[in-house]
Amino acid sequence: WIDRVWAAVEVNCRRGLGALLEDLDKAGVTLGVAVVPIARARPPDKLEEILKSHSWMHAAEGDFYRGAVAAACTALGLEVRRGVERDFSAEVCRRHAFPAALLDMRMKSLGAALGPPWSEDQKLATLAAWSQLGEAVAEG
Repeated sequence: WIDRVWAAVEVNCRRGLGALLEDLDKAGVTLGVAVVPIARARPPDKLEEILKSHSWMHAAEGDFYRGAVAAACTALGLEVRRGVERDFSAEVCRRHAFPAALLDMRMKSLGAALGPPWSEDQKLATLAAWSQLGEAVAEG
């Protein structure tokens, strides 16, 4: 059952991501890398252990879907980089020599310029992408 759900989810991810890549390509944007976050703590490997804990169930669900997204990205020819989502801010600061206060200020400015929605999902996606940009690009 889990294998069938995985296959269906991955097909849906490929379909949606494939359409996004086509739209970007038409706009002259070519992507080569996808950043898919991972959680700091991995759920147990055995289903019996996961089912013993409500929090492990949620962690396993997130791990499952992020894994399906990563697999779909790979199938579409993207290089997949994985990183712990809670570490993205620190990675941006380290990679681009930003103090945390400057990163916070830039994220707030970006959110204000883009407008809603500027929720945790959008912030995380921005930090994930920024954590992979070269230093010269981020400073521009």
